[in-house]
Amino acid sequence: MKIGVLGSGQLGRMLALSAYPLGHQMCFLASSEEDPSSLLGNTFIQNGSQEIIEEFAKN
Repeated sequence: MKIGVLGSGQLGRMLALSAYPLGHQMCFLASSEEDPSSLLGNTFIQNGSQEIIEEFAKN
């Protein structure tokens, strides 16, 4: 299962650390590559326009 998270703070990091052993993929919409969970995601998308957020939600 692919799980998308809006934001990439500490709670997202803990979610990713719990999800990976269960075989899930993580994708974070973050404001910075230095956020706590942005390095843990299979995909990292930096915050942007409404179109970027809508595309994030579709995938």
